[in-house]
Amino acid sequence: NPKAELWVIRPDGKGKKRVDAVPTERHEYVWNIRFLDGHRLLYQRMDRRHQNLDVVLFDAESGQSQVLHTERVRDGFIPWQWRPVVSPDAQSIFVQTESAGDGRYRLARIDLKSRARTLQRDPLGDLTSSAILRMTPDAVFVRVRAGNLPLADQLVRWDFRRNRTTLLTDPALHHRISVSPDGRHFAALAQLPEKE
Repeated sequence: NPKAELWVIRPDGKGKKRVDAVPTERHEYVWNIRFLDGHRLLYQRMDRRHQNLDVVLFDAESGQSQVLHTERVRDGFIPWQWRPVVSPDAQSIFVQTESAGDGRYRLARIDLKSRARTLQRDPLGDLTSSAILRMTPDAVFVRVRAGNLPLADQLVRWDFRRNRTTLLTDPALHHRISVSPDGRHFAALAQLPEKE
């Protein structure tokens, strides 16, 4: 629905604030709305053609909004599945981006306090970032996928403090990746790629 309004409402009913979630006609959809803590609200907005995406942080105490990340494409579209992933301490977010201008996907880490941005130095090649499976204080583990093949996954570790990317699975094989409940192990079911 192009008419989107977002409100933050106090549970005692004594106050509510309207979030300027759709300030221009360029954005029509608002989704993936979640509180990071008692007053910080994170959400995404996108246009109908899926070519303009913003990740926005709203402070319910001050009533101020700030765009943390913007993604624009001229050809094609931005997958609606792209969602920022919040670190366990809620001090940073990770986003997928093609903003380096070379048409290759990278991860970016955005510090929510300083707004400092770390862009993954090593691109993921022709692999599209698919899902962040696990985080540690120094690294994220990402399942990446070649195209739309459901079993063509690889497991990548990005050490964002040293900005080093490591492929943990065999690139000659396709994998189905899963992670243990405690995050201490990954399972990778490997198989040869199907030949046409």
